[in-house]
Amino acid sequence: MQYLGSGDITRTDINPDGTFNTNTTGTFSSYYAAYNLAYGQTVTDKLALGVTGKMIRAKIDDVTANAYAVDLGSMYKLQSNMTLAATLTNIGTKLTFINDGDPLPMALHVGAAYRPTRLWLAASEVVYRRNGLASFHIGGQWRPIEMISLRVGYRTDTLNGLSAYAGLTIGLGLHVWGQEFAYAWAPYGDLGDAQYFSLLLRFGAPGEAKRNLVHYQAIKKHRTVELEDSGTEIEQRQLMELFSNEDFHVAQSSSAERSMGK
Repeated sequence: MQYLGSGDITRTDINPDGTFNTNTTGTFSSYYAAYNLAYGQTVTDKLALGVTGKMIRAKIDDVTANAYAVDLGSMYKLQSNMTLAATLTNIGTKLTFINDGDPLPMALHVGAAYRPTRLWLAASEVVYRRNGLASFHIGGQWRPIEMISLRVGYRTDTLNGLSAYAGLTIGLGLHVWGQEFAYAWAPYGDLGDAQYFSLLLRFGAPGEAKRNLVHYQAIKKHRTVELEDSGTEIEQRQLMELFSNEDFHVAQSSSAERSMGK
């Protein structure tokens, strides 16, 4: 669910020539809201596809408008530490107030994420919009400990008429019991600051545990290893992914004890 409200706005009279005068007649408010339902599915070990259906509702004073749209997405794992993605968003009907309708902001997003180490993550994105405008987004994450992620980003599509400072975003993520609470702050110059709060809930077994189980079954099934460099490297990589650092040290200690007759 997404919601953007304006708060109270002062209402004024309209002069005969169509201009506004300074006579106030109370206040009114407006809001925009979107209700989304998304589904994603892995197709192969490298490719995943997703779709989102959304209902959009807007209200200005006592006038409302509704629209319906879908988003289409794909994600491709190019390497173990690099992922590519593309989405086409807001394919749908016009948002119509009374007799005036505006098309939704349809856009194509193309992005990539690169994780050089477990602690660092970098991401970038190029956005092409229906109106012909293009923008670039870039961000980074540092995870010094398992519980905390520190994030920073920059985007060019918020700079029109504002200072370069308006493109900056700063945030953090708190990871507790396999779930995540995320916060982000984005300044918009004279328009004020925006605060983003997100709660990510994950259900089922952890992905790491599932991956290790799959790799273990593959190793168990193919115990015989050909004495070739490529085969040896694959088997070593599977074993390293199968065991975490702690488990690997425990396995080494157990092997040493057996070799000493313990």
